[in-house]
Amino acid sequence: MDSEWYGTLAFGSPPQEIKLNFDTGSSDLFLFAPTCKTCSLSDHTAFIPPRSKTYRNGTSSWSIGYGDGSGASGYTSFDTASIAPSTVLDEGLQLDSFLFALARSVSSSSWTTSQTSGLVGLAQDRLATTLNGRTIFSRLVSERKLDRDVLGIRLVKKERGEPRPVGATVDGGGGAYAFGYVEGQWIVGGEAGLTWVDVTSQNYWGIPMDDVQMGDKSVLDNETPRRAIIDTGTSLIITSTALAASIHAHVPEAYQSRSGGIWIIPCNQPAGRPAAQTSSPSSPPNPTTSSAFFVIAGRRFGVPLQDLAWKPLDNDGFWCVSGVQGGVEGFTILGAMFIKNHYVALRYNDKRGESLS
Repeated sequence: MDSEWYGTLAFGSPPQEIKLNFDTGSSDLFLFAPTCKTCSLSDHTAFIPPRSKTYRNGTSSWSIGYGDGSGASGYTSFDTASIAPSTVLDEGLQLDSFLFALARSVSSSSWTTSQTSGLVGLAQDRLATTLNGRTIFSRLVSERKLDRDVLGIRLVKKERGEPRPVGATVDGGGGAYAFGYVEGQWIVGGEAGLTWVDVTSQNYWGIPMDDVQMGDKSVLDNETPRRAIIDTGTSLIITSTALAASIHAHVPEAYQSRSGGIWIIPCNQPAGRPAAQTSSPSSPPNPTTSSAFFVIAGRRFGVPLQDLAWKPLDNDGFWCVSGVQGGVEGFTILGAMFIKNHYVALRYNDKRGESLS
């Protein structure tokens, strides 16, 4: 089970390095405060303001809620934020007087088992809950700190993992958040193999979604909006109730639990094909329903059913929680379940528009 990817940023002078969850589905950056009672500080890292000579208290209270029902609250702060040299091509990048929050309380128990001690929001600035809040990516772009106004995202699956200092996962995989460049060596056909799509959302990295297919059969109903967002902060693919049911109708023995309505599938699933394919009659047929395909800008981006068998229900390892769940009716959330099968790049265009690949 691929459960968590994280990276390290540094705050303050001298810098305090902290492991953080990178989330393209929200726009606030928060760290654990030293006074947080629910942050499990015995095995997590708090930011200590008195140790930084450049720290400034923002004096405003702060709170945020997330789509999974969790949240955090605390107060705003300003200090130097920097990306460790290992995460950029040449040298570390620094932002002065960066606005972030210190959390006095977090409401989700998942932080207890997480390797991270806070969160980096990377969605659009408009989604920030703080007044005049900017994401670290947006600030780097506006201050022309990057060679290119792009953020490359590579989440590596557990079975493909290799030891790496950047974006290591608890489960043994790896990856990178590459500020200012795209890792062409990880893309079939190099950077020319990317498919760029204009962003259509004011808050998220949201794009049109043409179709959803199981094998070669379309399963997208007429009611589900043809919109999707790229969200590294969500582990699974979350879509409408109707589309989730249509997808699982093509997975043998899939069923929905009576308590909670969670979709369950057998853990033993075919490997399938994640590779992007052109969506056209001349495309090679997929003889079995071994992958779910999300059609974006005329290309099919696959998620193997093997990956959809996400989390075993018990030690027997026969039944697994599915990587596709329903309950979101406005758009489809393409979370890490999708992203770990493809290279994703986010880009600010010259005219301040946004696009992603």
